[in-house]
Amino acid sequence: MEKRFYEKAIKIRETENTILSMFRKKIMKGTTHTAVGHELSAIAVTEFLTDKDNVVSNHRGHAHFLSFKKDYRGLIAELWGKKTGICGGIGSSQHTHKDNYMSSGVQGGIVPIATGMAFAKKLSKTGGISVVFIGDGTLGEGVVYESLNMASLWNLPVLVVCENNFYALSTPIKRNMAGEIADRFKAFNIKTLKTDVWNQDDLFAKCSEAINYVREEQKPAFLQIDLYRLNSPSTGRDSRESDEVAQFVKKDPINLFAAGHPEEYKEMVAKARTEIDAIIADVANDPELSIEEYGDEPMEPLPLEWSAINFTGKDQVESINEFFHEEMAHNDKILIIGEDVAEPFGGGFGVSSGIEARFPERIYPSPISEAGITGIGNGLGLMGYKPFVEIMFGDFVTLTFDQLLNHAAKFHRMYNKATNCGIVLRTPMGGFRGYGPTHSQSLEKYFIGMDDLITLSLNIYTDPKALYKQVLNEELPVVLFENKLDYKVKHNDPGVPGYVVEHDNGKYPAVRFRPGDTSPDLTIAVYGGLSGTVVSLLNEFREQHDLTPEVIVLTQLYPMDLRAVIESVARTNTLVTVEEGKKTGGIGAEIIAEVQSHFDVKIDTLRIGAENYPIPSPRALEDLVLPGKEVIRQKIVTKFAERIQKP
Repeated sequence: MEKRFYEKAIKIRETENTILSMFRKKIMKGTTHTAVGHELSAIAVTEFLTDKDNVVSNHRGHAHFLSFKKDYRGLIAELWGKKTGICGGIGSSQHTHKDNYMSSGVQGGIVPIATGMAFAKKLSKTGGISVVFIGDGTLGEGVVYESLNMASLWNLPVLVVCENNFYALSTPIKRNMAGEIADRFKAFNIKTLKTDVWNQDDLFAKCSEAINYVREEQKPAFLQIDLYRLNSPSTGRDSRESDEVAQFVKKDPINLFAAGHPEEYKEMVAKARTEIDAIIADVANDPELSIEEYGDEPMEPLPLEWSAINFTGKDQVESINEFFHEEMAHNDKILIIGEDVAEPFGGGFGVSSGIEARFPERIYPSPISEAGITGIGNGLGLMGYKPFVEIMFGDFVTLTFDQLLNHAAKFHRMYNKATNCGIVLRTPMGGFRGYGPTHSQSLEKYFIGMDDLITLSLNIYTDPKALYKQVLNEELPVVLFENKLDYKVKHNDPGVPGYVVEHDNGKYPAVRFRPGDTSPDLTIAVYGGLSGTVVSLLNEFREQHDLTPEVIVLTQLYPMDLRAVIESVARTNTLVTVEEGKKTGGIGAEIIAEVQSHFDVKIDTLRIGAENYPIPSPRALEDLVLPGKEVIRQKIVTKFAERIQKP
């Protein structure tokens, strides 16, 4: 092996040992996962990569970063929490990013992201590939196999490198893995290669072969590199047998080089130490990021203004379908991915009908792999594409949770605003169809408060095409909840006597039903599928119960824009929230808490939501568990009976 590789490996190892010492001494905060013993694996793989390629690494990724990007100062400053770090000190050891390199600490979650990046490489035809480093322990994660299936199915240029150090933290591989590692990849018809760090000629030859195959064939490959971690798994104790560790220390390539070339080794170590010590001295006094720099610059919202709605007369499916046909005709970054999205089905509710005939290269019917397609969407989004990922039923969105919470919602700020992920995940929610416990839920409440994830809920009074066009311009990830029963409802003025229907000037406008001939005495905040149900009760409330509600239909659930609700409550001092999801820990509670914080006097409130039971299939029982029209009417009338009885 060329001596330059030993010099590079020694510098990486000295850096790793220095970092580990600084963490143990609490000079650096948090934890770290060093890769002493792994250096040649990182060096051999990155030796054959170019600037056109992307590398995605894991929690033990320092060697990958240093061998690929060579930014020692940036990494040390990052781990030290300095604003001069590659991510401003935010991500520390496990969450790093620079240009075409990124790492994340969630095992398995990086594989579909790297697969999505490979998808982008294939679409852009640049000749670049995506490389993802995993450990043997990662092979316990199901999303890995979802990704491998699609990588093989769609011929995506991704190289999966498994650095097999025989342990998942402290558990030996023989206790947590059945069968052979390579067989898992062969099952997906993926080319597999195997090597180790103790045979350097074979190591470099196999790395070159694997990368050339992926690049030239534009197909996935798997490379297993056996090695051994010489340090403890993190900053704590090492539970492995000392005799076993000693055997691998003895056969370690760098230690063998030191024994065979002691003077050259000493010179290389001295040179590395001089450079590392100089970096540490230089970084020591660098400042940390301020909260103002970490957050967003405060922006004063525009004064709330209201205007008439231009109703289109089209149903939601028609409008959304038109959006895709029109925008995909001139924007080749838009992709549609999801189960049954292609012909003849056109998606679970026909939203993508006709798209495959016009844009066959940009619509991808997927396996039943919700986590996998969301992760692939994340990878595409990071590469500048606009993937619309359809989850057939909203209940299944729980399977995407890790990719949204730990990845999509984190990227922008975790990497110090250096990158954006423009994925759009759209899915239909709602019950009242007799589909039972796992096909009828409204789960929006689980997706508010997720860092930089925008959460929207479509309703029958908002123009879907206008909303989708706004979503198209978002750089941050978006989850868009629709409602099954609303898809075929036409976008028309419901014509409620005595009421004016209008929307505000927000990015995602709220809709208001305002009594035009008198002042309201009750504010109702609602979103999604129950919006039409609430509006259908307005006449009855006025004519039979002497109540004059003002209804605010919310579209943007997070970040919450409640100016319209606050403005209304200032007149009524009363707030009712209506949601189809379970009210315990729900969006209604969040709305009430936030609105109340703007008033010194206590607001009279009522929360209406689903009962805390699984949603049953029988229609009569479902109508009692979910807040249907009769339940909403009864709860509001009962709550405000005293007001109604006043002369």
